[in-house]
Amino acid sequence: MKLLFSAKAVKHFEQLRNDPSKKRVAPKTYYGWVKRYPIAKEANEFAKTIIGNRREVGALKRKFDVGMVTASMPMYSDEWKENVEWKSSLKHKEHHNEGNITVVLPSIDELAQKKVFNRSSKEPIN
Repeated sequence: MKLLFSAKAVKHFEQLRNDPSKKRVAPKTYYGWVKRYPIAKEANEFAKTIIGNRREVGALKRKFDVGMVTASMPMYSDEWKENVEWKSSLKHKEHHNEGNITVVLPSIDELAQKKVFNRSSKEPIN
């Protein structure tokens, strides 16, 4: 049977399970495991998905602040991250396209010469 974790990691897991006072894992250690072990990476992605789904449902049901959930969802979901980046790129394009827009309207005399029709009877309105 092939071991997925080193003996040192297994010993550390056992200590965490047996001693309630040592339940915390340092972030550096945790992310080291995520980089080193494919099963830890998979578990991390699954946990992020579950947390993200719970937060999204909570926001939809107004249990959580919608603005806060919306701002932090890219940490939990790649789809949210892509959506935020896409919206940001649209704002960036819009910002570069800013400028004066000229709208030319016909004069009142030109409008007076055209016949205006009533939509229901299709007869000219004087």
